[in-house]
Amino acid sequence: MTMRTLLAVALLVFSATLAEACSQAQRPKFKITELALCDSFEPAKKPDMAYCGPIDSKFLDYVKANLRSDTKQFVITSVGGQGEDAIAASELLSKAGVTLRFRDVCLSACAHFLFLPARHAIVEPNTIVAFHHTSSSLQSLSRALPPQAVAKWSAHMDELAQQERKFFDQSNVDANWLFEPTRRMSMKCIHAQVLEGDTGLPIFGTISSYEYWIPPLAMVQGSRTLEGYWPITGDKEHDDKEVLALATRKELLPLKLSVGYGGSATFHPDRYQQLTMLPLC
Repeated sequence: MTMRTLLAVALLVFSATLAEACSQAQRPKFKITELALCDSFEPAKKPDMAYCGPIDSKFLDYVKANLRSDTKQFVITSVGGQGEDAIAASELLSKAGVTLRFRDVCLSACAHFLFLPARHAIVEPNTIVAFHHTSSSLQSLSRALPPQAVAKWSAHMDELAQQERKFFDQSNVDANWLFEPTRRMSMKCIHAQVLEGDTGLPIFGTISSYEYWIPPLAMVQGSRTLEGYWPITGDKEHDDKEVLALATRKELLPLKLSVGYGGSATFHPDRYQQLTMLPLC
């Protein structure tokens, strides 16, 4: 059994890619507050900030209420959440020139829209920063589905995808980041189901080898300042050992992370490959 096989909780994992597509009432409820991570999370000393929890309206409200002209640092622990809230918060933090310090875990929307655009990011030791789907990649995936399955959903997803691309352009982040993590998760197939009720919104998901992907260090450095820890260096023996240690941290075990990692340090020349051509499950 290879190390990468060992790290996957199950080879075929249903990826919860549906959150951004649904209404507020149908958004997923994360349970990170039940983890030891948040139980032992130290509050910030003013004027600095610290937050442990999902990226949602409460997170955005916290940023708006606590960000001051003399705030220098913001410590974040998050399993991700809503891209719109992450983008809005990231814009405020970037404008204020705040250093973002990531502790223990930063997944999905946290990785895409807080970590990547941060002009000065610090990753604390033994922290997982891992990427997942975006509205842009989901929009591409939906092209493999029958049009009637996503008709009511596509306009909303188009709006979110445009917001992501505009934000990355303004933040000088390569738009390939909106697609590459999904491709690196080794997608197998896609399926859709229309929700019951008045909304008629479709839910669709994917079967993939992994739920998250940790890129090599060379991909995430870019032109900004990145300090601290990163588990993937390109040395296979080192990387296997580091990711196994991360994935089996007792504080993170309740998340049941299925993590792929490494690979080429360059983006695929066709960002849509394996996204628009996926078979139906």
